[in-house]
Amino acid sequence: MRLPLAATVVATVALAAACAADPLTMKLKGDAVRQAQSPAWSSSGYDEPRFGWRLPFQDAAGRRLVNGPWRLANWIETAPGRWEPRRDPGYMHTVEVDDDGDGRVSDGERRAELLFDVVLTNDEDDSTAWIKTRSIEPTAARRKLELVTRDYIDSLSGLGTFAHMDAFGRAQARTRNVTPIVREVRESHLGSHRALRVAADLADMNELRINPDARFGRLRLLVARVGYYVERSSTAERSMWPAVPWHGRIYWQKTAILVLGCVSGLDDSAKTSVIDELAPRLTFTEKSFVIEAPRPIEGVVPGSDGSTI
Repeated sequence: MRLPLAATVVATVALAAACAADPLTMKLKGDAVRQAQSPAWSSSGYDEPRFGWRLPFQDAAGRRLVNGPWRLANWIETAPGRWEPRRDPGYMHTVEVDDDGDGRVSDGERRAELLFDVVLTNDEDDSTAWIKTRSIEPTAARRKLELVTRDYIDSLSGLGTFAHMDAFGRAQARTRNVTPIVREVRESHLGSHRALRVAADLADMNELRINPDARFGRLRLLVARVGYYVERSSTAERSMWPAVPWHGRIYWQKTAILVLGCVSGLDDSAKTSVIDELAPRLTFTEKSFVIEAPRPIEGVVPGSDGSTI
């Protein structure tokens, strides 16, 4: 499945496709019917209660997730230590997941969510990093991580709008026909979860017709499947997800995709190492569970030395 690039991130090569819907049979439509369980900020950092993970501040006193020129872009600090999400269309969307498999999406299966959990932009150059967690359909829960990763990469191809910063710091719209060219996919981990680490180049299809070696940016991804518990709202609630007893109540065992990503210009490719700063500090709570443990040996995934995996 290939989806068009879907949104604008204000940075020269901030990949608009990072805002696109993941190709996991999710349907994104209309206005929000109800707000998802809200992430929380504390003196220690960012807490994603729904999916069960946390990211502590690297600099707690300065309330910074990453030191250096990285700035939080999708949350606004309205007062010291108090944060509000940006709610304009470039930062929110509606997610619909048919949990009960009846072919219809009810109001209870529709929620407003942040397009990204965290977006960081670099004030020195055109790099942008993000963390994104998304629920998937029950019918897609058993898909292999290799296929999920491939689908996510494919979803980044197509026409996309970028916000190009001119010499005076003003954003100018620019459209590219983007395709990621995968250089390598390696076995990795995210906490106790198996993950795949992707290194890719970004190219414009129009430029490739003239020069097959044309590239305009770098892409790094870390993709994992994570399990999480959702309490059953009533005995009448139906779902295709497994129901299990937990802490004296009945919970659904659901699956989500967690992606850490970064894009940069060719000259700023070292900035993609910010993923290596974020990943070790991301921890999981008891609300999450492991679907697939890391492989014993971290190495190149067979068939990953090209545009497909």
